[in-house]
Parts: sequence; structure tokens; C-alpha cells
Amino acid sequence: MLNTIEITSVKIQQNGWLLNGNMSVPDASGNRERESIMAWIADGNTPEPEFADAELLVQAKASKLAEATATYNTSVTALVGNTDQYEQTSWSTQEAEARAYIASDKVLTPLLSGMVVARGLSETVLQFANLIIANADAYRNAYATILGTYQANQKAISKATTVAEVQAI
Repeated sequence: MLNTIEITSVKIQQNGWLLNGNMSVPDASGNRERESIMAWIADGNTPEPEFADAELLVQAKASKLAEATATYNTSVTALVGNTDQYEQTSWSTQEAEARAYIASDKVLTPLLSGMVVARGLSETVLQFANLIIANADAYRNAYATILGTYQANQKAISKATTVAEVQAI
């Protein structure tokens, strides 16, 4: 049979071949492309693996980065717990007022004072300020570990030169 299809590349796929980088050819008799590939192989040519090492490395890096990002997101979600986004947006103001009040009890603390009254827990602004500072410090320390780990993983993934190195992260 005359080989009428010009073959520039053949890659092995799960159920056949990728012909010339753009045509999937099933390993099923009865089609011209398969017959051309079989003749090409019979002429001593060897199909390339489905993925080159560089392609496998790109895939491994993308997968590992997605895994690291998911772990980061899960860790941050666990850290903030059930706190809604609206309360979270007030954290920096709460902390600033608390630290200012600890430095001088003459400072006005409209947010903290209002919260103390609304909470109705018989706590003073000083007690509440100390609680906020302790929570802010604990959050910052925990978040630093989570973020630092995520950034270290990003850097290690970026620097990896083999699939095995990526898998070891």
C-alpha cells in the first residue's frame, strides 16, 4: 500500500497515536491514517512517547501548584474559622484602636467602645483591647507560617527541574 499521508511526527496515545501533532488516530484497522502509521513504523520509525519529559514536568508543576494552593486556601479558611468577611474587614481597625488604647487610655476607641457595650459581657475596653491584641498576634503568627510555607512551595516548584523533584515537594 502506498503511503499517501505525509508523516512528520507520531506520538503514542492511550488508544492509538497522535499524528503530526493534531490528529488522533485510533488503533483500529480500517482507516487510512492507521495504515500509514503502521507502514511508517514498519519502515523502522519509532513513535515518540505521549509526553516528552518537558511536557511531563510542566504538568507535574501545574498539578503540584494547584495542590499547594488548595492546601493554603484550606489552612487560611481553618484559621479564620466561621468569621465572616465583614468582621474580618474590621480586624485592622480593631487592632489599631486596641494598640493605641494600650499605649494611652486617653485615645478614643469608637469601634472598641461600641463593641464592648454591644457585647454586654461586663468587660472593660482595656480587657477587650488586650484580647484583640492577643488574637491579632496569634493570627499573624499562624498566618505567617501558612503563607511562608505556601511561598516556599511555590519557589521549590518553580525551581524543580525534574518530575521527581516536583513530586518530592
